[in-house]
Amino acid sequence: MKHLPLIQSRLKGGETQSAIRLELMQEAGLVISKAQFSRYLKAFNLIQNLPSSTPTSAKDSNLHGAEKNPVPVTTSENSKAALNKSANPRKPMTPADFRKIREDVDKMDLNALISGRGIVYDEK
Repeated sequence: MKHLPLIQSRLKGGETQSAIRLELMQEAGLVISKAQFSRYLKAFNLIQNLPSSTPTSAKDSNLHGAEKNPVPVTTSENSKAALNKSANPRKPMTPADFRKIREDVDKMDLNALISGRGIVYDEK
């Protein structure tokens, strides 16, 4: 393709795929979707030839100021869920539990539930 050397030089220069695609669409009249442009780059092995901007080893990551032991960040919801799980371990349901559920469902007035009155138990 005629734009191949231009794309290759810009990728090596550090431009993003989106910026290159948008500029080609404006200047050269190239009409191509983002996904198709990405597939085009992969087909011509342009993506694999790029230098990686992320460190590839632990030694490299320490040079870039990364911590040796990163501390995981927990949100309040995650910590509350962890506390609840450890405080109240759930027991498996027994046949008696299932029998109780079935009896409760049998006692319900399903027409009242459907009509929006909520859960109403029949007086049988």
